[in-house]
Amino acid sequence: MEDLTFVLSVAFSGADLNRALWLALVGSLFCTKNFQPLRMTAIIFLIDRIWPYAGMALAGYDMPEIAASVAYAVETFPRDATIYLLRFGGLFVLCASGYHLRLLIHRGNVSNKKMPVPY
Repeated sequence: MEDLTFVLSVAFSGADLNRALWLALVGSLFCTKNFQPLRMTAIIFLIDRIWPYAGMALAGYDMPEIAASVAYAVETFPRDATIYLLRFGGLFVLCASGYHLRLLIHRGNVSNKKMPVPY
């Protein structure tokens, strides 16, 4: 149980939680019937993983420092796979819940039942 607590605390630490919430809930706005939340979550997850390195570049770090950071992330990927899977699952739950909440709100507020819901 302590291992699970550790993985949860690392996967959604305080600094990353705000970014995850915003990415998932804004990403859920782009979901449609043809572009399901699972696909959007994959894009959100890539943005979530690339963001720290882009931030390093914008902060003025040199290319060798960024490359060393990327190399370390690739080297420790097997060890951190559980954390990445948990992060992806959390982003998926947030994105899917935002998408379905949006559908629920718009289906409930349709004044003319003859007009179709746009998504």
